[in-house]
Amino acid sequence: MCEKKSVEIIFVYPDGSKKVCNANVGDNMLQVIRKNHIPMACSCGGALACGSCHGTLDQPFFDKIEDSDQAMSETEEETMEYFVNDDATDTSRLCCQVDVREELNGMHIYIPKNTSD
Repeated sequence: MCEKKSVEIIFVYPDGSKKVCNANVGDNMLQVIRKNHIPMACSCGGALACGSCHGTLDQPFFDKIEDSDQAMSETEEETMEYFVNDDATDTSRLCCQVDVREELNGMHIYIPKNTSD
């Protein structure tokens, strides 16, 4: 049996506490959130119809994603503008639109207060 490669993704809660999660390469961040019981609403289930899985990434990791085939789509930008708006930063992404890759090992995702369940 072939074992899946995994990386560490660190979720940082609004109070500064952290949860280190092992994430399988190829999984979607939404799967990582659910498997690890991260308190994010993820209301639309990854359909790109809400902003409740919004997180802020470290700049170097944001750049790695933007320079790949997972750059932010126009639809994601519009969703962020409509649902996230003032809470968005220059390095914000919807977690449901990001897949786990080896080069994301050690990435921090900062969870804004208003995305928690």
